[in-house]
Amino acid sequence: VLTVAGERREEGGGGDFALELEFAVHPDRPYFACGLAKIVNVGAAPLDLKAFLFRQAAAFAKGRAPGGARRVPNLWKGPRRDAWVDAADGVWWGGVARSPLCSMFYYFVSADGTPHPDARFELPGGPPPGSPQGAWRLAPGAEFGAKGGMWAVFAAGEGGISGWEAAARAIEEEMGGRTSGRR
Repeated sequence: VLTVAGERREEGGGGDFALELEFAVHPDRPYFACGLAKIVNVGAAPLDLKAFLFRQAAAFAKGRAPGGARRVPNLWKGPRRDAWVDAADGVWWGGVARSPLCSMFYYFVSADGTPHPDARFELPGGPPPGSPQGAWRLAPGAEFGAKGGMWAVFAAGEGGISGWEAAARAIEEEMGGRTSGRR
C-alpha cells in the first residue's frame, strides 16, 4: 500500500485541508484500488464537508463525454461505475465502487466542455454536534478518518466500450458482485 499525502490552501485561509489517500497496486492485476484515509482541517476556520469526490481525469476526455454526448446526471442516483472511452482508438479509463457510501459514479461533460469524472462518497454516520445540516463540520486541527469505507478500483485498457464492459464485469466479480451501474 502506497500512502500519498496532499494539501490544499486558499488565500485568506478558508477551506484549507490536508488529505491522505491509500493506493493498493496489485502486480498480477490490471487495476489498482484507491481509498481516502483521512482529511484534516489545516485552516484557521471550521471546514464543512458535504461529501468526498474522487476525480479521475483522462487527457482524451476533454471536450467530449464518454461514449458520446450525455447530459449532466442526477447526482444521487448515478451508477457505481463508469469510464471515459476514446472512440478514435478504443482506449478507456474507468472505475468501479462497491462501497455503500458511494452515491454516484458518473463521468460527464458539462455544457461548457468541462469533463467531470466524479465518484461521490457520502460521509458515514452522523455529523458531530454543531454541524450545519447536510455537512460534517471539522474544527481547525480536527481530523475526519474514513475508516476504509471510501475506496474505488480504477483501470485502463483497450477495446472500446465492450473492452470496458468486460473489464468492469471482471472487477465486479472479483469484488464480490455487480454494482448498480449500467456502463
